[in-house]
Amino acid sequence: MTRQKIIIDCDPGIDDMLAIRYALRSPKLEVVGFSVVSGNVADYKGVNNLKEILYQENRLVLPIHIGRGRPLNKFFRDAEDTHGQYGLGYFSDYHQLDKAVAPESASEFLLAHADCTILALGPLTNIADSYLLNPTLAQSFKIISMGGNLYEQGNMSEFSEYNYWVDPESAKLALNHLDVTMVGLDVTRKLKFYPEDVVDETDLEILRFYFEFHQKYENFYGAVINDPLVVDYLLYPQDYTSQKVKLDVLTEEGEYRGQTIVSQDNDYRLNQALVTVSDINKIKARIKKQVLN
Repeated sequence: MTRQKIIIDCDPGIDDMLAIRYALRSPKLEVVGFSVVSGNVADYKGVNNLKEILYQENRLVLPIHIGRGRPLNKFFRDAEDTHGQYGLGYFSDYHQLDKAVAPESASEFLLAHADCTILALGPLTNIADSYLLNPTLAQSFKIISMGGNLYEQGNMSEFSEYNYWVDPESAKLALNHLDVTMVGLDVTRKLKFYPEDVVDETDLEILRFYFEFHQKYENFYGAVINDPLVVDYLLYPQDYTSQKVKLDVLTEEGEYRGQTIVSQDNDYRLNQALVTVSDINKIKARIKKQVLN
């Protein structure tokens, strides 16, 4: 069986960890490497988390590349209130790993492997940098992006999702000009894990921070798990429905910053946004089997 080649562009926090596990453990996927962006945590913390994840999965041989470390234009605001000071909840037992970050930048790495599908789990800064470096080559990207929302309420404001809010200029550029499938809050808010879903004590140590955050801000002791649905959609697209739309992102400061909208601009690319899932219990069961056992 020929495996599909992918690159994971990530900001390793808690749900990134689960998505990375899902991809690495799938016999249908070949992970070529990783690019890291500042998002849930600053990129240097994300690199440390990614190294730990790869160590636990016995895949430290895979290359790690980093980008500019901050959004294109806006200030950077992490999501440590959601993911913990270092990005993996209460986990602190990091191994001292002798693994260097690759010298090639994230954007150079993505462009050198433009034939790979890009699973973008965080802000789209590295994607935008790639486009600015080589617009023609970046046009061949196929990107599945966790971010945005059309119908569901945002998680940074009433209107906006975090990944697109933190770097709206990059999200706007990518959605306007590149081939992007948006896996937004319209579908990811349906996937929730609870303490009874977690078997491993270390996983519980990581996820407990997430559970406590959701208890405080969303009044349930569990967690919305976003990023694994990017991997699941790639593997099982038949279980999702989408709309073909011209997507745009508002970049002005204020409550609408980062809001995803449908544009009427003829110059923008027609992309797809996932809007529903066929059976979230079935989807949850297969993700749980892969990442929490």
